[in-house]
Amino acid sequence: MYIFQFDTFTALDYALDFCNRDDVIAKNPVFNWLEYGKLPEAVTVYPSYGLQFITADGQNRYIQSVTALPTPTANISVDLAVDATSTFTFSGAKAVTSSDTSIATATLVDGVVTITAVASGTATVKITNGTSSNVVAIITVTVA
Repeated sequence: MYIFQFDTFTALDYALDFCNRDDVIAKNPVFNWLEYGKLPEAVTVYPSYGLQFITADGQNRYIQSVTALPTPTANISVDLAVDATSTFTFSGAKAVTSSDTSIATATLVDGVVTITAVASGTATVKITNGTSSNVVAIITVTVA
């Protein structure tokens, strides 16, 4: 494409010579449009249990960045009597801890968490997917 009907001055020349002065405007969407004919697009991916394919919204778009949001933590409250048990199933659960094992204990077998009430009080059971920073669920256990 020629600009101003000068056959020696093209859109590429314009993009390289004018928009890229001192690399200040090189990340500008107009610069990308003039040089590549496409506009950048930032995509946010929401958690799901299925496979997701990310594509650009239009023909003249490209994926510049993808933000993957973490799966939200489940917050659950349970009231149990002494010696009672409660079970929960969490896919992806790898570890379980109780804040006070004298009040409630927790075990994990094949993604099934079993909480057993030991004595009166309140304890917090934390379920993670293997690392302490990736919490799948927090269960507040009140034993009466």
